[in-house]
Amino acid sequence: MNKSGLIISLDLEMRWGILESYTEFDSYKANILGVEDAVVEILNLFDKYRIHATWATVGALLCDCLEEFQQYSPKKKPNFNNDKFSSYAYHDEIKYEEEQFFNYKIINNILDANNQEFASHSFSHLFVQEGGVSKEDFDSDLKSFARVYSDKYDSKVNSFVFPRNQVNYLDILKKNSYKVFRGNKREWFYHTNTKLSELARFYNLHFGSVELGTTNAFYDEGIVNIPGTIFLRPYDNKIMSFIRVRRIKKVLKYANNNNKLVHLWWHPHNFGINIERNINMLAKVLDYANKIGIESFNMREMGQALKR
Repeated sequence: MNKSGLIISLDLEMRWGILESYTEFDSYKANILGVEDAVVEILNLFDKYRIHATWATVGALLCDCLEEFQQYSPKKKPNFNNDKFSSYAYHDEIKYEEEQFFNYKIINNILDANNQEFASHSFSHLFVQEGGVSKEDFDSDLKSFARVYSDKYDSKVNSFVFPRNQVNYLDILKKNSYKVFRGNKREWFYHTNTKLSELARFYNLHFGSVELGTTNAFYDEGIVNIPGTIFLRPYDNKIMSFIRVRRIKKVLKYANNNNKLVHLWWHPHNFGINIERNINMLAKVLDYANKIGIESFNMREMGQALKR
């Protein structure tokens, strides 16, 4: 099915998503502690423009503290070839910086908002393409997410976003009753992590063809795949932000005229500092989407539309 629309998904991780990237906890603390305020502002903007979005959330965020996180964690932990990728290797950091790891207020704000889908980003921000992570590890992680979400909110989720976009083990995802996931575009630079691919992604984000910013939803091993097409980088300066917004507008117009989807995604912690400037940047995108009349879907809704 080819249908035009704007999909927005957000990877809600707080500190879980960058444990191995920022070993000095103070170096990114302002971004993390700004997430709660950023989410409130994003939700207000979504409400203003009637945006349907998916919030793919690390299940550990639903826990109250380290002790509860340990209670919900799988009994058998993944045996990573490199422990730096394991969320279970940071016991002391979590213990002394719990405010960067647990915040149920954010979850409640999302669940109370209109047209927002709560989805999974795994329980422990599990990297399923890293060495040592098995299908059984992924299955156990998904079950931990399901257990904590069911216990806290008596509900189930429908959609999944792979941490670090490391798509793998779709049969396990299907086994655990997921219907939709965010995949990657087919271009080579979305499937490698080198300096060259990083440069290619940067160029494409700012100056790439409008067609490369679009996609269609399709079935992939029995699950609906909605590839992410544009990462909304946070505000850095007026010139670069202007260039990014200008390209996104062009992509939205192309998609609306050609029965294509634009799948915009980012992390709330990207907006954790410079919140006002980031919200103003996002508002320009959503205002334009509203003006051209492109329809807004969350991932669950697009998956359901594909079935019809």
